Amino acid sequence: MNYYLLFKSLHLIAVISWMAGLLYLPRIFVYHVENINDQNSSNIFKTMERKLYFYIMTPAMFLSWFFGFVLFFIIGFDVLSTTWIQFKLIFVILLTFYHFYLGYFLSKLRSNKNTKTSRFFRIINEVPTILLILIVFIVIFCVGIPDAKPLVRNPHNWCARWQHPELNNRPTGPHCWDAVSYTHLRAH
Repeated sequence: MNYYLLFKSLHLIAVISWMAGLLYLPRIFVYHVENINDQNSSNIFKTMERKLYFYIMTPAMFLSWFFGFVLFFIIGFDVLSTTWIQFKLIFVILLTFYHFYLGYFLSKLRSNKNTKTSRFFRIINEVPTILLILIVFIVIFCVGIPDAKPLVRNPHNWCARWQHPELNNRPTGPHCWDAVSYTHLRAH
């Protein structure tokens, strides 16, 4: 069994779940603030917010971090010396702070002490989108960062990844590492 691909898949599933919550919770805050005077609606929003934050988002955040550390363990902690992973970690740490920032507003709304407008929540709803875009581009295009080490030396250099020990001695070619390395991995 290829543990690297297993934990990478679990990491991606956790990240997708976490991001879904980070994108949805501020939107619920918008509707909650717009209907704050309707007690019945406000109670429904409070329940939705609490369940989303504590039952989906927070476990997904911890699993994202956990599986990310497992991946570091598998590929080696020396990957932390690369610039692209340092930028990725900075943005993930910002997402984590944003997560707890939303938790702060959750408690304010729950205790009916919120002072923010729906416009405020619409604006901060863009934060995870921007960070997600930055993270995806950094991970996919890490080639442009000088100390990133590509798996396959593509002449066009458009699809590099950190070198993984299980992918050494693989067939190489002019195409993206995904097509080459996954073919190689299936052979084991």
